[in-house]
Amino acid sequence: TNFMGEMLLLGTRSRSKEQIDLALDQMGARLEVETRAEAFIIRGAVISSQLEPFLKLVTEIITEPSFPEAEMRKLKSEIVSGILEELGHDPSLSSRRFTTFLFRDHPYGNTILGKRADVEGLTRDTVAAHYDRLIRDKNLLVVGTGDAQEIAIAAWTGVIGKARAGTGAAAVITQVAAPQDAP
Repeated sequence: TNFMGEMLLLGTRSRSKEQIDLALDQMGARLEVETRAEAFIIRGAVISSQLEPFLKLVTEIITEPSFPEAEMRKLKSEIVSGILEELGHDPSLSSRRFTTFLFRDHPYGNTILGKRADVEGLTRDTVAAHYDRLIRDKNLLVVGTGDAQEIAIAAWTGVIGKARAGTGAAAVITQVAAPQDAP
């Protein structure tokens, strides 16, 4: 999920990473993704006069990702480097090991970055399939704040919902039992 989220910002069917970055810069906007154990978040900010073109760009990013191979290779390298750096840093390593011990087989025991072999084994097809299962209308929650008309955000939400309603098998968001105390 973390890898897929980062890939969303690296290209669409009609824009490269550089074009996305330039468009965001020209709007004075910020857009980022964050993966947590319990949520995947796309967070952005823009001045109100640029809201319409910003939402149009975000719509394109969410609904038309291209997952370019060249960007995948770069991102894999960055993430693997981050994993190796974390493993070579005692406080990070002890935190990772403690979390794995504490949560055992519970999803909270997994790291957000993943394992080196898993990241290296990702393909465009597996990332695209994960996107198709996860990024669906029924899984999306839109929150807007600031100097924007509620109707504009609601209309945009409807566009995203229609675009990501999908016909294939959506990810089943299963309820996970509370983690058990380690013995």
